Amino acid sequence: MKVLVRMIIVAVMASGGLGGYSMTVGKDTIVGIQTQKVISKIQNLAGGQLPDLKWLNFSKGTTDEVNTYDPVLQSCLDAMFFENKGFHFSQSKWGAQSVPYQFRGLEVIGPREMMINGADNARGIERRISFEFYVEAFRNYDKAEGWKSWNIEMPPNLDGIVLVLHAGSWKIASSPLQSYNLK
Repeated sequence: MKVLVRMIIVAVMASGGLGGYSMTVGKDTIVGIQTQKVISKIQNLAGGQLPDLKWLNFSKGTTDEVNTYDPVLQSCLDAMFFENKGFHFSQSKWGAQSVPYQFRGLEVIGPREMMINGADNARGIERRISFEFYVEAFRNYDKAEGWKSWNIEMPPNLDGIVLVLHAGSWKIASSPLQSYNLK
């Protein structure tokens, strides 16, 4: 099993350098995100058998760590999205009127550890992690026309979520709640 998984990873990494591409310049592109998903699935299948891939840092962390930040992340997601029959729905909040949006294939990717600087340390921030969104397609609703056609791209203003660990508690540092929410 271990040899097979290593061969798969070498194939992924060697095929045009997609692994490196996904971790550098193209990490936020569809190719980069999909490559990260494949590598993450391979890591999960390997069941921790590949310690030399820890630098890829696709794990969600230990169970205890996930339990500390997951309620904060989940409350943000619950305020932004409603799920029904495999689709996620929200409303845009950046225009004069709210516009309903439907998302197909919405996924939250992360966490990714972020660097902390001296100013963060001075403010008592211990850690910073980010989560990105991946959407296969989106569409919005028009009162006169109904649901518009699907757009195969990332929706406008659907930026990632950044959480910080401050004084032992996770808090939302930034999120697209100003752009998308259910209220």
